[in-house]
Amino acid sequence: MRLQPRASMPDEILVQALFPAGWHMMSLPAEPVNHDPATVIDSLDPMAGLFRYVPEMLTYSSYDPDGWPGFGQMEVGVGDWMKVTRDAVIAYRGVPCHESFEIPLGCVGWTMVGCPFPNPMPVAPLGVRGADGTTVSLAEAAEAAWIQLPMAHWDPVDVG
Repeated sequence: MRLQPRASMPDEILVQALFPAGWHMMSLPAEPVNHDPATVIDSLDPMAGLFRYVPEMLTYSSYDPDGWPGFGQMEVGVGDWMKVTRDAVIAYRGVPCHESFEIPLGCVGWTMVGCPFPNPMPVAPLGVRGADGTTVSLAEAAEAAWIQLPMAHWDPVDVG
């Protein structure tokens, strides 16, 4: 999947986000200076949880400071589930993407992706690059059976 930035960004920014208590689908809007999850989410309550779907394992992995296998590092473009038990602020230093960004999609199953830019972006201009190098729109990729639509999102306010 190919994403384009909307405007030029500074070299490094302080990323801060408030997460009310509950479940959140989250991703990083800037490449962290330090990719260690403990650095990015160090302000979270110890009862909080961070979970990532790992397509190669066909299951979820939860972040464990002792190094539970499969979770990996914090990366731009990767979507994670986060549960916080009370309102929490995540703050980290990161470098915004200045150019187009590609997110690898698995061959089978589903992939949780996140916007790699600090500003929201519409889904319509996203492209999908096939194995032959051809880039097509989401609709064309779905028609060619490269991906399956609709794309899903999580809105913690409207969970009913």
